[in-house]
Amino acid sequence: MRSEMLLSTLEAVSFHVGDIGPGQSVKLPTSPLFYAPAVASCDALCRSVRGGVPAQQAWRTFVGSSANSVAVGPFAPFLLDGSYDRSGTLEIAVKDMGLTIQQADELGVGLPIGRAGEKRYSQPGRKFDRYDNHLGVVELARVAFRVRLHVPGYRAPSKCGADPAHPPDQEFLTDAVGRTKPKREHVFPLHDVPQANAQIRLIECLARELTHVNRLILAEALDLRRGMGLSNALIYDVITWSVEAFAWSGSHTGQYDNEKIVDPSAAVAPLKNIPHLIYPLKGELS
Repeated sequence: MRSEMLLSTLEAVSFHVGDIGPGQSVKLPTSPLFYAPAVASCDALCRSVRGGVPAQQAWRTFVGSSANSVAVGPFAPFLLDGSYDRSGTLEIAVKDMGLTIQQADELGVGLPIGRAGEKRYSQPGRKFDRYDNHLGVVELARVAFRVRLHVPGYRAPSKCGADPAHPPDQEFLTDAVGRTKPKREHVFPLHDVPQANAQIRLIECLARELTHVNRLILAEALDLRRGMGLSNALIYDVITWSVEAFAWSGSHTGQYDNEKIVDPSAAVAPLKNIPHLIYPLKGELS
């Protein structure tokens, strides 16, 4: 009872998952739900800019489509202001992904997208300072693609971005599920530019592949949690309320070919190829 009172004070929603210890294990599968789409979204933005689409224009397209995710919506702006997000360190990202892969090994779960994402994070983990901002994984891709993601004059509306003096959020939105998130206005000094047909097709293709990554990594998180013996109802609640699962359990589910993506009982086709946004073609990244 005392623990419940404390948790209700700290968080709006909490779940009982077992005795002391299992909470940490249940948390681990949320790591790929963020870090894999983070890798994919950074590559998608790099490819967009390389194809002549301004970074902020590509971001607005992705965030307004089924490509949206917790990585695209609230975190990709930290790529556009060059801060790479002050709220977490590269060391934590590398650690959490490594522990998740270790858990998958122990449970005999394949986790191909999660493993590819872990490899992508281990590269900057070896190259950069461990206290660098956690989205530093983008820097290797940005250099490899020879592009600039930073939008001159733009600062993400958060103290975790390029402006640590940004005032606290005053307005909040509540979605259909009941989750509350800040209402943040993004003001880009650069205007959108007309796109040629080839650029329009590029953005459409990248949005579809980001959507594909969202679906695959969610399926892997479900597999990992099932391997832990969690009930379908608990899996649904944990994913819905963790990492602000946006398109996967929120307003965009209808855009995934009318499939209810977060239905844990839904069959998922086996993965044949790892999307290039997670594991790019050989030679694109060093």
